[in-house]
Amino acid sequence: MQGAPVSAPVWSFVVAAALLLVAAVALALLPETAARRPGALRSLRPEVRVPRAARGVFPMVCLVVAATYVLGGFTQALAPSLAAFVLGRDDLFSGALAVAVYHLAGPVAGLAPPGCPLYVR
Repeated sequence: MQGAPVSAPVWSFVVAAALLLVAAVALALLPETAARRPGALRSLRPEVRVPRAARGVFPMVCLVVAATYVLGGFTQALAPSLAAFVLGRDDLFSGALAVAVYHLAGPVAGLAPPGCPLYVR
């Protein structure tokens, strides 16, 4: 059984680059259909601010988000090998299941009804 030729990835990038070049030329040559209005560029300037009511809890929320991100990284990096060691199995399913449990905890917790004792308002 023969695999794909070595030049197949090169050709896929050449085709993608050619399509992008055609799109760029079309974008440069086609006329604009919307009328320009003053102040459009000013409206694109980002405005980053924290509402006054949320300023007290904002630093704590930033720490929680960072901790959750780090925990996710640890889970994805270490859970498969830990699951294989604890369960004594060498298959990929155990590791995938350990990572999936972490990722499914959020959506499942989102289904908690407002009357649940652990519901956070």
